[in-house]
Amino acid sequence: MDCISFKENNMDNFKNYICKFEDNKLLSSFLLKTDSNTIHSIKNSMTISLKNISYFSNNKTALLLLFKFADNDKLIYGKWFNYSNNADKEHLEMMLFQKEIPILLIDSKTNEQFTFYVTNDFSSGIKEHIKKTNSIKMSDFDFNSYITYLERNIKSLPKLWYSIDA
Repeated sequence: MDCISFKENNMDNFKNYICKFEDNKLLSSFLLKTDSNTIHSIKNSMTISLKNISYFSNNKTALLLLFKFADNDKLIYGKWFNYSNNADKEHLEMMLFQKEIPILLIDSKTNEQFTFYVTNDFSSGIKEHIKKTNSIKMSDFDFNSYITYLERNIKSLPKLWYSIDA
């Protein structure tokens, strides 16, 4: 079957956490655990693009936030969000008011860390998603089943990336 496997694309190495930063400010942030060559490429480029896409079908909904590092189609990562899930809801509502999103890069071998901030271009997409999904309640099981269905239909992350209007 010709479909994307988010695990094969190391999507499971891309996580979302609420972290405390300077001035004890809590921010929704993203952590990418990867190899030193990828970190070096991202640090040298310092280019990151953001896109989001909402999916809706028969009282099912999901939001996918995508990050493209170093303008490289092989460095596209994403995170699915279920607004019915309290942890996801907290992250999305926090991101609504963040001007910047912290990205933490961690070397998977040495645990060296590098943090940078990217302008939050997700706010309007998150706001629209919340408006449309506020009344939809999905269990984690239903959400994961829906995500599995969606991922089967995504041919590649670059194709998905280029199909989304900026």
